[in-house]
Amino acid sequence: YRLIVVATNVAETSITIPGVSYVVDCGRQKCRNCNSETGVASFDIMWISKAAANQRAGRAGRMGPGHCYRLYSSSLFSRHMDDFGLPEVLTRPLEDVVLAMKAMKVSNVADFPFPTPPDKSQIDAAVKLLANIGCVDVLNVETKGGDGEITRLGRAVSKLPLGVRFGKMLLVAAEAGVLDYAIVVVA
Repeated sequence: YRLIVVATNVAETSITIPGVSYVVDCGRQKCRNCNSETGVASFDIMWISKAAANQRAGRAGRMGPGHCYRLYSSSLFSRHMDDFGLPEVLTRPLEDVVLAMKAMKVSNVADFPFPTPPDKSQIDAAVKLLANIGCVDVLNVETKGGDGEITRLGRAVSKLPLGVRFGKMLLVAAEAGVLDYAIVVVA
């Protein structure tokens, strides 16, 4: 019999299925992109990077001979594909990252030595949003330095595996006794 696996780009690195002899690579992936001006994240279909294409090709023949069929030209591969994909910190809203760092007692996120630092305006926008929803207190920034301190609400939201807006929504709904309805809205 012949086993056919249809997979997303998750299969590039996290799945090894024994006996895969052939891989058909469409060269596309669904990427999360964040508009730095609006803060809105969207999933867009984009070309993969050369590194991702090589990773996909590596899925074929892990246990024996194999081949990768690419559904795009070698010209497109060499001329238009980036060598590597963008780091995730550049393609997602930063409020989750900033809140997690505040929970780890990082006082000034903008000065943190990121391997690939995000734009300072994105960090400032994330801190501003966190302050607006009550997760970070920025009242004592002039006296204490940094870019704000995490609040009790922020510490509770940081423990939830959700975006900060959804986390606050669930916590407020739990206090108001309407958690069941809020879970439906968040889902």
